[in-house]
Amino acid sequence: MNFKIIATALTAFAAIMSLPAQAQNYDALRSAAVTIYETCAFASDTTSEACACVAGYYGGLMTDRQFDIAARLARIGMIAEGGGSEAAVNTEVQAYLAAGYTVDEGSAVEALLIGDGLRGEVICGAFEGNASV
Repeated sequence: MNFKIIATALTAFAAIMSLPAQAQNYDALRSAAVTIYETCAFASDTTSEACACVAGYYGGLMTDRQFDIAARLARIGMIAEGGGSEAAVNTEVQAYLAAGYTVDEGSAVEALLIGDGLRGEVICGAFEGNASV
């Protein structure tokens, strides 16, 4: 029985990986996930496991567009909080707008992050060094 499940999963994985039209989308998702992970690691003393969980959690919660917006906003915040110049922050904001995202979309993603933040903390907190799993 387990072999049948594994074979089915491998077949589905192979089918997904053979879709070249999706490759660019996966690259964007991967890039957004890395940005979310790096921002988490930069902004807190959270373990790498918990930061990976945060990236995965929000990647699953959000649409691709929302996840990219979250990553872009996180990058802007990381530059600003990391002592980046105003010009560097403005460059990122202009890139965000040039990509076709709006201030309202950013506000909606921020509200989603705030509204679901506690649930994410509970789930990903299990991967903290001081928490018991």
